[in-house]
Formats: sequence, structure tokens, C-alpha cells
Amino acid sequence: SFINGVTKVLPYPAAIVDGRIITYHDWRYEVEAVTRFSQKKFGEAKPQAIEKEVLDKLIYQTIFKKIARKYKIEALDVDVEKSLEQIESQMGGKEETEKAVADFFGWDMATFQERIVRPETLKQKLYDGLGQSENFLKQTEERAQQVLKEVKAGDKSFNELATEYSEDPGSAENGGDLDWFPKGVMVKEFEDAAFALNPGEVSDLIKTDYGYHIIKLKDRRQSEEGEDEINASHILIRFTDFEEYLKEYENKAKIYKFVALD
Repeated sequence: SFINGVTKVLPYPAAIVDGRIITYHDWRYEVEAVTRFSQKKFGEAKPQAIEKEVLDKLIYQTIFKKIARKYKIEALDVDVEKSLEQIESQMGGKEETEKAVADFFGWDMATFQERIVRPETLKQKLYDGLGQSENFLKQTEERAQQVLKEVKAGDKSFNELATEYSEDPGSAENGGDLDWFPKGVMVKEFEDAAFALNPGEVSDLIKTDYGYHIIKLKDRRQSEEGEDEINASHILIRFTDFEEYLKEYENKAKIYKFVALD
């Protein structure tokens, strides 16, 4: 149609994500492919649902690309080829895959590779890489250092800061209170640091699999069985889960949609 012809030349936006345009042409192109897929697979297509689903997918892909650039993570050609080989293996070979892609999407393999395989490969590399990314871990450490700074400043009580900042759902509401506990209850790094403190002392940052802890020892005693027990509070700054990070990134992103979806 005339509109489709114009949008191929002029990049009329379907959406803009942090200044990056998702073109109307790209959106419609994928909507048509997914509509075809839905009709072939399920015998029907729901236009409004498909239009929204495709736009959301393209928005997420734009966000993935931005995060990937930030952390210098790439979907290299060799990664994409490996992903494609896995798909071909599941589909029963190269020819079967080409046939299915042409039948279900109306695409050739180069289009399928760039529009489906490469974005999914990048997404997987982000999931795999960011959890252990030094930059990503560093962000958590920086947040924890900032909280420790406030603890040491003493403008607010440890309890107040724990309620405000701690990401431990079991203790945050109680000012980080962990009550009395003996050795062998907490993870080793936490336990070693907590039992080494004197009453009233606050630890430096203690790293465990959960994140960074700031521990305050309130008191110590011996149980009736003669075991050492301590009463401590802590503030936990958790390592950010990638899904949470993505949601946070999406909430901060400036997203403008220019197509009516209902």
C-alpha cells in the first residue's frame, strides 16, 4: 500500500525508546509475520493482541541492545550461528528449518536469523553474562558502600537504616533484627564476621551469595547448653536479579508509543 511504501522510505516511528526509533515499517513487518504464524499454528489470529505483543517485544529488544552496549556484551556471528544450529537440530535439519520458517513466517533464513535468532542470542548472553559481570557486581557493591557510609555517619540509627535500605524481607521491617542465634545457622562468611564483632560494633561489607551485608552485633551470651550465641542485626543489599534489573531499566527508560493498540 501507499502507507507501507512511504514508511519504508521515511522512518515513521511506532515507538521511541530513549531516543532510538522502532520504525512503523519494522513493527508492521513483524506483525504480519506473527499474524501468519498464529493463523498457521492455531487457525486464528487476534490482531490487537499480536500488535501489542510485537511492539512490546521490539521495545524489549531495544532495551536489551542498550544494556548490552553498556556492558560490552555482543551476539557475535559465531554465537548466532551456534544458536541457529541448535534450532536446526531441534527442527530436524537445515532444510526442514528453512521450510518451516518460510511456511510459518514468510521469511527467508537471513531475515529469520536477524529478527529472531540474533535478538534471542543477545538476550541469552545478557542473562548468562550479567549475573557475573564485574560491572554489575560493582553496582551492588557501590550501593552497599553508600549505605555503610550512612551507618558510619550516625545521623540515623542502624534500625532506621535497615528498615529503609535492607533487602532482606525477613528482617527489614524489624530494623534488621536477627534475634539470637548460635554458630552453624548462618552462612560461613556471615557467621565468621558476626561472631568476630564486639557488642555495639558494626562490620565492614561482608559478601555472601546473597549480596553484601552490614552487621551490627548487639549482644552475646552462652546458652543453657554452653553454646556461644549472639544477637545481631544486619542490612542486606542483594545482588540484583537480571529480571529485576530489566524491569527497573524499563521503568527508567523514556518510552513513547505512536500506534493505537486498542
